[in-house]
Amino acid sequence: MISNGFGIISVSEELIEEFYSLLIDYYESNDMKNIKNFIYNKCIDGINFKQND
Repeated sequence: MISNGFGIISVSEELIEEFYSLLIDYYESNDMKNIKNFIYNKCIDGINFKQND
């Protein structure tokens, strides 16, 4: 992810319990909507957005 300018996934210590809960829900339901939103909104750092000139 880093070499392609997409950043890294990092779950902070204060969010780890919520992450594990969402991960369990995903494994049990195969519905990734909630964990995907969580990761996108709270766990991706270092995104390089490219602007079109």
